[in-house]
Amino acid sequence: MAGGKFKKLEVWKDAVNMGAEIYPLISALRERREFVLSDQMWRSCLSISSNIAEGSESGTDGNFIRYLNIAIGSLAEFRSQLYLTQSLKFIPEDEYKMLDRKADQLAFRVYKLRKYLSQENVPTASG
Repeated sequence: MAGGKFKKLEVWKDAVNMGAEIYPLISALRERREFVLSDQMWRSCLSISSNIAEGSESGTDGNFIRYLNIAIGSLAEFRSQLYLTQSLKFIPEDEYKMLDRKADQLAFRVYKLRKYLSQENVPTASG
């Protein structure tokens, strides 16, 4: 069976888990009829794990790095939207802090993977 190696990546699992954790917030926003914000938050969150998966299957480290950059952008977008939900008092501050901390940890792991892949592609003096 070809493909599916992204399922072994802890960073991908973390991104999927974050999506599962924010789903109750998305549902609550939809109940408040905040459809635009809930849809955009959901899409940005889904984009994180999707780009990690797609990049891992893209064939080269350079392509994977490009997809990780997109995932980082989606994560920043998600965090901005999360901040807005807290500013509008749609979620309690403690829930915001917990989700933001998890997003920060995920960002660290994505950056770390991107750095690792970038170092793999640096030519050495012997090569």
